[in-house]
Amino acid sequence: MSFAMCSSEAIVWKAGANVNSTIAASGAFIKLAADEAESFVNSAIRINETDEIATMSDKTKWIFSEACSEKAAIALIKYDMGGYNSREEALSMIDVSNDIIQKDIALLRNKETTTFVNGA
Repeated sequence: MSFAMCSSEAIVWKAGANVNSTIAASGAFIKLAADEAESFVNSAIRINETDEIATMSDKTKWIFSEACSEKAAIALIKYDMGGYNSREEALSMIDVSNDIIQKDIALLRNKETTTFVNGA
């Protein structure tokens, strides 16, 4: 998949200022996290949107991208929670990311929403 739906920059940004700098600089780890996140979101919405990127509206791409980058950011946060001000801070960031992911998946599953944002 290779960053089809979200960028490495978005992933690191959403992992927060206190993310482990070694893992944030590891292109291989971030690519793996992005690929897993894209696969997860595709499976959750039951459509392989990654293959349909050329026909997807920019507005739908942003929803998909947000879900993917949030999901991948969780992997970076989980890698090492020691850099955050507290474990609770890291866990709170994961909770917020999970909430965003679930809302994005609900939007992407709803055909009325995707029809609306695609302008049809």
